[in-house]
Amino acid sequence: MKNNLRELKLKRSYDPSVDGSDVINEFYIPCLTSSVIYERCSAYFSSAALKQFSKGLINFFKNNGRARFIFSCEISENEMTNIIHAYEEKMDRMAENLDFDIENDYEIANLAYLIKRNLVEVKIAFMIKNQSALMHIKSGMFQDEYGNKIYFDGSGNETEYGILKNAEVF
Repeated sequence: MKNNLRELKLKRSYDPSVDGSDVINEFYIPCLTSSVIYERCSAYFSSAALKQFSKGLINFFKNNGRARFIFSCEISENEMTNIIHAYEEKMDRMAENLDFDIENDYEIANLAYLIKRNLVEVKIAFMIKNQSALMHIKSGMFQDEYGNKIYFDGSGNETEYGILKNAEVF
């Protein structure tokens, strides 16, 4: 039987600091395992976040899942450089057949690897009119192959700290 988001037993909110919720194992991994689309908008990003729910991402990509992320320009220089180089390499190798065999946390937490294999698309949000402004939206959506969706928003960024420590409402 195929995974279905409607069958998940999810709480309405997760606040690890108050109720000891395990957002990774109670929310992210089950949702990713049941989804074929993962979209995330976050002010901040670090690849350490991907490693936190790598088990779910492995299942997600085995389901032929595709992810799209929008991050603000306030990501580390290293992350930005990796994203740029991944897109450059992807463009250089578009005609080649890229092997796909994700089985370990390193590959999942390597955003550049995921971009090069056309598994993840990343956009960077810049605030044009007010250069001191920051795109600060933090929301996400999972969708399964049946069209069922789970939307979430809250204070959490796509960072290790944001996922493990911040309260979220789903």
